[in-house]
Amino acid sequence: MAKTLPEQVGNYKPGMPGIKARDLNAFAFAAQLFGRFTAVPPLGISVSGDNVTFFLRENPIEIFFASLEFEGPSSEASYINERYWFEAVECSNSSGDNKTPLVFAALPSAHQDYVYDTATNLAELFLGTHNLPVNLVVPIFSLHDDQSPTIKRYYFWSTSAPPMFWAKITGSSVITTNRWLYTFVQVTLNVAGVFTTLGGGITSNAYNTIEANNVVCDVLGSGDDCNEFPIGITEQPLGPGAVVQMSAIPNCEGTLEYLFTDSNNAGGVC
Repeated sequence: MAKTLPEQVGNYKPGMPGIKARDLNAFAFAAQLFGRFTAVPPLGISVSGDNVTFFLRENPIEIFFASLEFEGPSSEASYINERYWFEAVECSNSSGDNKTPLVFAALPSAHQDYVYDTATNLAELFLGTHNLPVNLVVPIFSLHDDQSPTIKRYYFWSTSAPPMFWAKITGSSVITTNRWLYTFVQVTLNVAGVFTTLGGGITSNAYNTIEANNVVCDVLGSGDDCNEFPIGITEQPLGPGAVVQMSAIPNCEGTLEYLFTDSNNAGGVC
C-alpha cells in the first residue's frame, strides 16, 4: 500500500526513492501553517509529544449585546446600585451598508441565546451609582465565581458620566408659576462664539435646574424675591436663542431627561 506523504517524510532513510519537490514544499507549507495555529476561547489546544488535542474550555467567557431594562422579566424592581436588568438583543439591520447606523431588537424569548438577567456595571462598582438610562445597548460579558458549584455572573463596562452638549433654546411653555418646559435644538460651535444648528442633532424638551424648586412667590432659584417685585414685574423664562450646556440624565424610572442650568431674569412693564 502506498504511504502518505507524512509517512514518507517521517520514515525517510538515505537511499530511498526521492520525494517530489512539489509534494515536499506542500508538506512544509502545511507544517508552517500548523505552527502558527492558535486556539481562540472557548476553543483550547493541548500538545503532548506527538499528540495534539483540541477541546472546549470549561466555563468559557461569553460576549453578547443587550439592552438595559428598567425592571426584571417578571416585573422585579429596578436596582439602585451598579446592577442593571438586561435583555439580550441582536443586530436587526435588514438593509443598507456598513455606513448605516446599527439597529438592535430583542431576541425572541424562545431563541437559544436569549437571556434576561442582571449584570454589574464595573464603571459604577466603586461608588455604587446607577446612572445609565434604559434601552442603552452594551456588550455583556460573563465570568464564573469561586463557589462550588460555580455560578455564572454577567458584567459590562459603560461610563456613567452624563453626556453634555451645546443646545439652543427655541421656546418655552409654562409648567406652573415660575417654572417652564423648554424646547431646544442641538448646536455646534462655529467660530467667534457663534453656534450653528447640528444637522441630525437632538431636538427635544428640557428643564432648567435653577427653576426646580421655584414656588408661586418666594425667593426663587435665581435669587430674586418675587415678593419685592413691583406690580407688573414677574420672573421670566430664558428667551429663544440662548445657548446652554445641556446634560442627558436618566430619572428614577430610567428615562432620559434633558437638563441645563441658567439663571432667569425678571421683566415686565411697571
